[in-house]
Amino acid sequence: MTLDPLDLSIGIEKLYYNWNKISAKIPRPEGFTVIEEVNYTPVTEWKGDEIGNFAFYLLEKVNRDHFSVINELSRIFHKKVRYLGIKDTNAITFQLIYTDAPSNVKEYNGNNFHVTFLGYYNSKISHTGNIFNIRLISDDEEEIKTRLNIISQNPYLPAYIGYQRFGTKRPITHIVGRYLLKEEWCKAIMYILSMPFYSESDIMRDIRKMIYNNNYEEALRYIPSSFAQEKTLLKNLIRSGNCYEALKSSKIPLYFYVEAYQSYLFNRYLSRKIDELRDIPDKDNFTLTFPLEISKCDDDCIRILDEEGIFEEEFKNNELKFNLKPITRKAFMKIRKLKYENGSITFAIDRGMYATVFLKELLNANPLEIT
Repeated sequence: MTLDPLDLSIGIEKLYYNWNKISAKIPRPEGFTVIEEVNYTPVTEWKGDEIGNFAFYLLEKVNRDHFSVINELSRIFHKKVRYLGIKDTNAITFQLIYTDAPSNVKEYNGNNFHVTFLGYYNSKISHTGNIFNIRLISDDEEEIKTRLNIISQNPYLPAYIGYQRFGTKRPITHIVGRYLLKEEWCKAIMYILSMPFYSESDIMRDIRKMIYNNNYEEALRYIPSSFAQEKTLLKNLIRSGNCYEALKSSKIPLYFYVEAYQSYLFNRYLSRKIDELRDIPDKDNFTLTFPLEISKCDDDCIRILDEEGIFEEEFKNNELKFNLKPITRKAFMKIRKLKYENGSITFAIDRGMYATVFLKELLNANPLEIT
């Protein structure tokens, strides 16, 4: 009953290029660097002013979870710490963070992270995207160069929503979201708790099998404290004996799962549209919407909802009070500043776009190799 993440699609049914798979490895975290971009400038080059309403810092972290670092800095600064975007965990990342002025910390070294005060600023900063430098270890370097040259000539790829949105080790968030819309509460909570994947540790696979076999009390004793979502849900499932009541204790907002399902539907829809959109003249600005109302659906949208067995009224869930909005998103992402030197690819993409989608197109690889 153990699943591999490849068994679960994230809705990408068609790639832009029909290329064969290239086997490549990315050494993490040292081979994956992300530099936030503001006003199309790397944050490593950004400087603030001498006065302003907000104090800005450069945060550099290595192999650290975004939220754990932000929570630690909030305690250090004794202030709420804000950020422009969430960066990868298993990587070297550079980004701006900010607090209300004045600055009470000029520099701080933490466990695998460092912050440096950059100055003050009054107005909002425009987060335009992210710059990536990714080291690829592969025996097919010449083919990689050939493909990069093709992409550089036509630097647009489908703006699919990437693997991170669905879970890289356990890509199930969209499946949970579908069960929530269908009000199949026990199926939803069991997917969160009891569906083991090969990409997980042996102990977590064993714990999930215990839960699947209804050995709840035993499983609860062994769940590591770092798995707070599973621990909380299982504890409340044991206490209440009711899947719906247990789900209400979720540490992750339940709308997060439902929005992941919407992302999955968008990916399926974009997959169906790619061929007819290849030759549109304005790829920079063309957007695609996956609506929530059948009256606004075209034939592809209707077919997808029919295949999924989802009805319009299910998007308006009275039990969990979801306030869902249609997903509107650019159909294409532009690959900017593309270079390849000494086995490393450097490129920039706009905010909300995913490097893993670019790598999937380039390598047609197993998602586990590139996330």
